[in-house]
Amino acid sequence: MDKVKETVKFIIKKYGVGNLRYAVIIYGSDARVTLSFERTFPSLENWLTTVDNMRNEPGNPALEKALLKAKELFQSSARKDAKKVLVVIADKSPIGDKEETEKEAQELEFADVKIVPVAIGGDIDPKEIEKISLYKDVLIVVPGEVDPTELGKSVMLKVLKGNVPNTKVGPLVCLE
Repeated sequence: MDKVKETVKFIIKKYGVGNLRYAVIIYGSDARVTLSFERTFPSLENWLTTVDNMRNEPGNPALEKALLKAKELFQSSARKDAKKVLVVIADKSPIGDKEETEKEAQELEFADVKIVPVAIGGDIDPKEIEKISLYKDVLIVVPGEVDPTELGKSVMLKVLKGNVPNTKVGPLVCLE
């Protein structure tokens, strides 16, 4: 979880909170929103402290629950003119319902949400998480000892791929 937190903090520090809006869903056997799109903070330090205070959700990763929660977040609070990107960061293979996971991922894609899957370490088969995205060449696979800054750069390259500079991109959701 520490690498994921550091990665999210790098992205927030590097890309700011003006053109990007962030939401974070932590998932295990259940999924919970720990940071919603509407949440605003008076300073960058408040954003970073909120990320630092995030805690793991216990249990085996039920990815379909996280995707359902992401779909609800995008439906309820996404800006209509914004590009929507969902970054799914996982360090364990999903245990949940594969058919439900595929259904939720497909519904997100139909809602014009670009899904960027990220597999960290050896406890996840990248092919299992790659299936949630219809886009080619977006899967990111990194070793467990990955540098959070480098991971953040890789994630944002995939997020921003195909976008013209200065285009508003958001919201960004990270799942772990």
